[in-house]
Amino acid sequence: MPKLYLLDIEGTTSPISFVYDVLFPYARKHMAEYLAQHASSVALQPDLQLLAEENLRDRPSGAPVFSEGAEAATAYLLWLMDKDRKSTALKSIQGKIWGQGFDRGELYGEVYSDVPVAFERWYRQRCTPGAPERRGQVAEAVGAEPVVLLGGGPAFL
Repeated sequence: MPKLYLLDIEGTTSPISFVYDVLFPYARKHMAEYLAQHASSVALQPDLQLLAEENLRDRPSGAPVFSEGAEAATAYLLWLMDKDRKSTALKSIQGKIWGQGFDRGELYGEVYSDVPVAFERWYRQRCTPGAPERRGQVAEAVGAEPVVLLGGGPAFL
């Protein structure tokens, strides 16, 4: 019997529309503010370094020049979002922004009604979904930042 189930959120635990209509717009809206507030954060530095490296490769494709400062970083991150790029640094920063939104109570998870039922069944079988220490929560690894979707007032479909 498995010890852990790792679940994708898009269309598996939550509607795809939740990601595109809620999570992505939230990250876009809070990107500049987050970068300005956390520019010197140790946790953000690896993402910024990776973005600088990615930007060098993306400039020939018309990417805005990435440099220090929230404004330039935001312009490049929004460009990546507009291109639907699967950038590791972008995903990590989005995850940090979403985590902050969930912590503030500005974001609430949306999961299908059968998800908590499955979690309870797996828990009774001693197999925990997501991260083992976080029973009752849905998490997706986004870079190094898990995004909690269930556990603090979720909306069930």
